[in-house]
Amino acid sequence: IRKRRKKEIDLAGYLGIPTGSMAKWKYYGSTSYLRYVEEICIFLNTTPNYLFLGHEETVESLSFEEKDIIRMYRDLDEGRKNCIKETLRYLT
Repeated sequence: IRKRRKKEIDLAGYLGIPTGSMAKWKYYGSTSYLRYVEEICIFLNTTPNYLFLGHEETVESLSFEEKDIIRMYRDLDEGRKNCIKETLRYLT
């Protein structure tokens, strides 16, 4: 988090979890963070490889905002996805 100049409190807010959960991950070895790996990578603009192995490998093809839009899109049902597609076709 520090290398990416981000704050733990901001990550907790992004994930919608209490800051205490992050302390459990960091200090007590809890592995409940595994279900958030994709979102953590999006927030930090990095890859799971970097998170787990420490290899510096950033994802530069998409901005944070673009990744966030994709994440939200994936959470939609098919009907809403079609609505988004139609709107984008209209706007472009």
